[in-house]
Amino acid sequence: SPLTLRTAASAPQTAPARPRQPQAPALPFDDRIYTLGYEVFLENGKQEDAWAVAQAAVRQQPNSLLWRERLARVSDWTQRPDVALEHWLYVAQKTQRDDAWQAVLRLAPGQFDDEALVQGLRYQLRKEPGNRKLLEELVDAYERIGDPQPALDLLSAQAHDADSLELFANLAERAGKPAMGLEAWRKLLAMPGENTAERAMRAAVLALLQGHADEGLRWLESSAPPTQADEDAADYWRLTGQLAEGRQKQALAIKAYR
Repeated sequence: SPLTLRTAASAPQTAPARPRQPQAPALPFDDRIYTLGYEVFLENGKQEDAWAVAQAAVRQQPNSLLWRERLARVSDWTQRPDVALEHWLYVAQKTQRDDAWQAVLRLAPGQFDDEALVQGLRYQLRKEPGNRKLLEELVDAYERIGDPQPALDLLSAQAHDADSLELFANLAERAGKPAMGLEAWRKLLAMPGENTAERAMRAAVLALLQGHADEGLRWLESSAPPTQADEDAADYWRLTGQLAEGRQKQALAIKAYR
């Protein structure tokens, strides 16, 4: 019968076990016939055979969004996350559909595909601009790729709040652009209530390395001092004492070493 798609005979398949590789249909692509075969296999619980039909359809019709999505879905169901990610990403890029991007965000980390993850995170950030967790994940992904510049560009465009400026300052320093990092710290620490002891320490160390020890010491002096319970309290007072000694500020040095 022309409606028969030749595949290896098997019992209905259930994920995750895949004891055989299903054969592709022998017929040349015909959307009506392939769709019928795909739907019949799914109705009978033969997900492996449905996957073979979808895979053959995409191979012959790579621009078909419908078959790309079918292949993405049945790849998910048959535990082929690498194939699912490839085709969900295609659908997401072409349609900008939220469900497709959410699938990319779900699958990319497990496949260690930072290129796909970056695209998914940028989409999500357009929905949630300024989301600190998403920004941190995006920065980390770009650094794993070895290309921090796009993350710097993105943070620079968003660096109007303390969290974005802090991310920018830290990334710029790691990317070998300390002057840019120092400028971000200047903007951040000038914001009311944002000069914490932990931030002042990191900024002061960078300032010291860039030959701006006086500025670093001013940040430490004007920051909210840590409590004795703070983990960084000893480091804060040690750094303050060393910088104060170097600047001949004996009273501050004595206070720091007390």
